[in-house]
Amino acid sequence: MSTIKQITIQGYKSIQSLEHFELNNLNILIGANGAGKSNFISLFKLLANIEAQNLQLYTQICGGPDSLLFYGRQITNKIHIKFYFGHYGYGFHLIPTADNRLIFESESLYDSDSCSIIAKGNEESQLKNTTSMILVTLLK
Repeated sequence: MSTIKQITIQGYKSIQSLEHFELNNLNILIGANGAGKSNFISLFKLLANIEAQNLQLYTQICGGPDSLLFYGRQITNKIHIKFYFGHYGYGFHLIPTADNRLIFESESLYDSDSCSIIAKGNEESQLKNTTSMILVTLLK
């Protein structure tokens, strides 16, 4: 599987905006208590649950959408995450629902030239159901 090279995070837990954050083979997070280190790490748990099609369960276990949105839905209306694997990427926008869930506003795959939306309005990720050549390249 490809290595994550860069991450963009907007509206996730205590992270209002972190754009094009570069990752290496070894990364050390240093900061004061409450700076967001644990929330940054928890992003990978969110990604694992999305990949396993467990977003709804994970959202409820975490305390609902307001616990995952930056200062809740009163301040933040969506979570936007983008993972870059060199010239390729995977990203999504999660929005809260009136019945206390998060759903995919959109879910996309990227290459250096284009963006392919693979799903909109779904409760769970459609990543496993796509046959995109971008995904095939990422999984190599």
